[in-house]
Amino acid sequence: MKKVESIWAELSAKASQEVENTQEVELSEEQVELASAKEVASMASKVNALQKKVRKQTDTSEAKGEVAYRATLDLNESVSELKDLMSRLEKDMNDVSKQVKDLGMNPQDVPALKSSLDIIKDANQAMALGEREVKNQTKGFKV
Repeated sequence: MKKVESIWAELSAKASQEVENTQEVELSEEQVELASAKEVASMASKVNALQKKVRKQTDTSEAKGEVAYRATLDLNESVSELKDLMSRLEKDMNDVSKQVKDLGMNPQDVPALKSSLDIIKDANQAMALGEREVKNQTKGFKV
């Protein structure tokens, strides 16, 4: 009987040890699953934060694009207006120059004509810059 009890005790100990080993394996698997779930949750959180950042930057870019588009339209309108005014100024200057010559005077001696020539020179440069900028900006709008 002692031998049976001894074998029984030995088998019980082995069975108990196998249950503990099985529990350890199951706990390890659960820990791995929890760690993987945490990594997935962390990655999902990062993705969510990044997609929000992209949406915000897109909104900001669109708003800046709209502002740039409006500014380009305004610039184009100003350039057109400048062209018209310059054309009228040059015509008026020619008329005044003829009148001054008819009076026997040198048009270069009339301060208004002399300063108008400087203004036209500056206006031509400004107009060229404006036209170039409108051209460059409108290239960017053709997406």
